[in-house]
Amino acid sequence: MALITEAQAVSMMTVGFDRGVAGYPILFSNSGRVTIVEEGDFGINVWEFEPDGSSSLRRYRRSGIDD
Repeated sequence: MALITEAQAVSMMTVGFDRGVAGYPILFSNSGRVTIVEEGDFGINVWEFEPDGSSSLRRYRRSGIDD
């Protein structure tokens, strides 16, 4: 298992994971990226945290959902 960098930990707290990531599936890639996937009623959110602390969020919405 890869180690999470300090920059990744700070970035994770900055975007709202300040109480930890219990219950979220966490995926590590060979490049050191931490990927967290959250499934909700209307789709999924995918957070990616690079070793340097930069992060991105991608949201995927289930088809056929009305607002």
